[in-house]
Amino acid sequence: MDVTRRATLIAMAAGAAPAAPAVPATQGEDGPRLAELVAIEEIKQLKARYFRAVDAQDWAAFRAVFTDDAIYYRTDPSRVEASAVEEIAGGDRIIALVRERFQGAQSLHLGFMPIIEILSARTARGSWSMEDRVDWPDRALHGLGYYQETYAKGADGSWRIASFRLDRVRVEVRPVTTPVAPAGDGR
Repeated sequence: MDVTRRATLIAMAAGAAPAAPAVPATQGEDGPRLAELVAIEEIKQLKARYFRAVDAQDWAAFRAVFTDDAIYYRTDPSRVEASAVEEIAGGDRIIALVRERFQGAQSLHLGFMPIIEILSARTARGSWSMEDRVDWPDRALHGLGYYQETYAKGADGSWRIASFRLDRVRVEVRPVTTPVAPAGDGR
C-alpha cells in the first residue's frame, strides 16, 4: 500500500474527514492510464471490425478478429432464454457456424455503450449493448441484447476476441412476405 493511501486510512480511522481524491498521476505521456485508454479504443475498433465483417459477410476479416482458440458460448437466437448454451471452440469453427447461419441473409449489427475493463497488459473483458436485424428470404429476426466478451492481445500486438456470448433480452422473428433485395442493389 502506498504511503499516501496508508496515511489517509489512518486519518480516517482516527475520525478525520477523507481528503479529496488525488487525480491519478501518469508516468509522462506513456503512463499506465494512457496505455489503458489506448487499449480500450483498440478493443472498440476490434468490435467495429467484427460487426462490419459479419454484415459484409467478409469471412476472412471476420476470422481475423478471433484468437485461434476462441470460444463462442452460443444460445438459440430465436429464444430469450439464455440457459441453452452450446460451446463452440476454435476460431475456424466459429466462422463456419456463422457463415452457414448467414447464408442468403442480409444483416445489420449495432454495438454500443461498451464497458471495457483492462485486466492486464494482454487481457481484458467487456460488455456491449447490441441490436441486430437479420433478413433471410423467408424470415426476419430483430434482436436486442448484450455481448459478454473476453479479449487477448496477441504477440503481434493486436487485440482479438478470446470468448463471447450473446444474451438476448428481446427477439422478434417474423415471416417475410416480400423478397429481400440483394445487398448493394441500391434500390
